[in-house]
Amino acid sequence: MSECKYTTILMDMDGTLMDFDACESKALETVFARHGYPYSPEIRRLYNGINSRPWKEYEKGSTTKAIIKSTRFSELFQLIGVKGDGAAFNIEYLDELGKNWFPIEGCFELCRILSSHFRLYMATNGVSRTQRNRVKGCGLEPFFSGMFISEEIGVQKPLSGFFEYAASHIPGFKKEETLMVGDSLTSDMKGGIDFGLSTCWFNRKHAENPGFPITYEIHSLLELPPLLGISENSEK
Repeated sequence: MSECKYTTILMDMDGTLMDFDACESKALETVFARHGYPYSPEIRRLYNGINSRPWKEYEKGSTTKAIIKSTRFSELFQLIGVKGDGAAFNIEYLDELGKNWFPIEGCFELCRILSSHFRLYMATNGVSRTQRNRVKGCGLEPFFSGMFISEEIGVQKPLSGFFEYAASHIPGFKKEETLMVGDSLTSDMKGGIDFGLSTCWFNRKHAENPGFPITYEIHSLLELPPLLGISENSEK
């Protein structure tokens, strides 16, 4: 283990290790083309608007993932005049999404380094089947001691129940020795801070922090190991 105070790292997936925008774009294009439905940047913009609102509500615990999955494409199809089964289309989309992975630069190297010094766990609000397929398919699975997925747990980041579940399933868990790493201020950082964890904000797009008391901020993944006192060639 590293000589720094951390022994355990909770790592977000989408937007942190994987470029979700690229994965989503590829999956949407593929499934729309399969059905012969019109697809354009404007349709993608409409979908993003429809999809983003309920996910924010999901973080607050005021809607469910099942509702999001069953309604988002039905609402989109109504707007663009497509007569299709939105719920069935969503299943196809998720299957396709699970086949796509676009790692963010430094993803594999970071996981290799961190896993040799810390217990590394995935902590994601994504869809269970999709996330497990992607982690296994892209080759990240061996680096992780386990995965905490909101759909399986029944509660999502940033709610305390998510972190309570993770803590109860990590042997010898100690808050003061755990670091939450992720790209979302409202999900990863807020959840980690509220639960009493140290946090590292992966601010890839150089956004402004409105005041979250994060512990570390990085703009590229490989900035993290040196902050934790680890060099790339250091031994476990």
